[in-house]
Amino acid sequence: MKPLSCNGVVNKQNVRFWARELPHTLHEEENYGAKVNVWTAISTHGIIGPFFFHDTVTKERHKDMLENSFIPHLLATSPPIHTQSFMQDGAHPHTANVVLDFLYETFNLCVMSHRFPERHEGGKLWPPHSPDINPCNFFLWGFLKEKVFHRRPENIVQLRAHSEVVLRAF
Repeated sequence: MKPLSCNGVVNKQNVRFWARELPHTLHEEENYGAKVNVWTAISTHGIIGPFFFHDTVTKERHKDMLENSFIPHLLATSPPIHTQSFMQDGAHPHTANVVLDFLYETFNLCVMSHRFPERHEGGKLWPPHSPDINPCNFFLWGFLKEKVFHRRPENIVQLRAHSEVVLRAF
């Protein structure tokens, strides 16, 4: 999942203030513009999604998206779910207990997550920083950003529409 902003900047760092002395005035401005979080999956059958979050992604919102959007789509368009594996990154909403419990029940231990072996015997360890085996981080997010921002979206509506067009054409 990545936050996309209208100006093409992906904020991956905390906000920091650097100064040689205490500032006497504070000038606040939005660094990254309006943004939306997008989540998608890659399978041997193509791209699944995108699914958008307009608010902060929490464990409850992430589980709700998986349960009510992703899994129904997967069941309707893919081979039986018990024949599939699910891989995810280590973002806190993705590795919360409520999400891992849901994934465990849904994929019957065929879940690759850096926290899964700690929670269930038999879980598979997935190296957390392996771009050669993580196609979303290695390929998809850079590809999406390049194609979406080539059209220069001016607002969230255009940003979302451009993202959907690019991913559906993929």
